[in-house]
Amino acid sequence: MARRVVVRIIGVAGTNRGLAFAVTESPSRLIRWGLRRMPATKADMQTTLKRIVQESRVLFVAFDTERTARQRRRGRTLGMAAKKVASDAGTMFLSVCSKDVVGGSSRVSPTKRDIMKAVLERFPHLKPQFPPLRKPWQSEDERTGLFMALAAAVAAWDDLRRGR
Repeated sequence: MARRVVVRIIGVAGTNRGLAFAVTESPSRLIRWGLRRMPATKADMQTTLKRIVQESRVLFVAFDTERTARQRRRGRTLGMAAKKVASDAGTMFLSVCSKDVVGGSSRVSPTKRDIMKAVLERFPHLKPQFPPLRKPWQSEDERTGLFMALAAAVAAWDDLRRGR
């Protein structure tokens, strides 16, 4: 009997204290997601990502390099770690743009909240995890990273479907 090939994409995003990941088997099927807290060192990020990629048996690693290019240290370090883990694991690294998930939005540059709402439309069962609107003096909720990682994975599926 022939073996079925399961295509899985992991989306990776940085958070204030570590990284968030989301593993999908299709643009609308979430397999696993989670947060990992760690220092902003490349070695720690590589070790953690390598373990997650091996456990999840993914074929593609999706990362929003455009958004993290504007960040300081943690985002760029996570991008380098994701590229290294993808090449070491024999998976393909996909540089995606998470704001493509919003689609035909009237906003030129959608906010993270707009992207998270677009992801919530595709995954309505995640509504209990949706973080509340933060006040200006509050730090960003870590659950935002979960939705941004899921947005990266969905954007990768959309790019593959379009043949980019």
